[in-house]
Amino acid sequence: MTRDRHLGGWLSEHPSVDVALALLVVAVHLAVTHIWGRGDVLAWIEPQQRQTLYAAGAGVVSVLGGLAAIGLALYQTAGGARARAVRRHYGLALRKNWRGLLTVTGVSALLCLVALAVDRPDDPLLARFIFEFAMVLWAIRFGRLIWLFGGMLALADLDLTDEPRAPAPPLDQDWRKRRSS
Repeated sequence: MTRDRHLGGWLSEHPSVDVALALLVVAVHLAVTHIWGRGDVLAWIEPQQRQTLYAAGAGVVSVLGGLAAIGLALYQTAGGARARAVRRHYGLALRKNWRGLLTVTGVSALLCLVALAVDRPDDPLLARFIFEFAMVLWAIRFGRLIWLFGGMLALADLDLTDEPRAPAPPLDQDWRKRRSS
């Protein structure tokens, strides 16, 4: 097994890594803005514009989250031999990924709304970083969604384009007699 394949398998079985990665990205950005006082883009815009951005972010996350539901429906309706084999061997990992995608959609939209509710002109609660975490987390999960969606489409395509198998030849009733002689 190649290293890339092993890493991809591990990442597909551990979708919670996305949360840790998003926290790391936002923590680094928060540290950079605190230490050097640079890079805090959302602090540069007016509070009304930030609030509009937070609301738009919640809407976009929710709309894109609908793709997760479409992908899940595709996974559930795929009925070919490959789809059954994937469900049998990788069902737990796929369920964790789909459940994680749907959960993060809701959590990210909720965090955008929390940022909208607590943002003030002086922003003492750092609402912009709550919003940033929601967007980074969803961006990472969106990559996972595209990966899962692409895999499910490819699987469905392969199952749907298989050539029908030739029927088995009729059973020769005299084969036992020939074999024993």
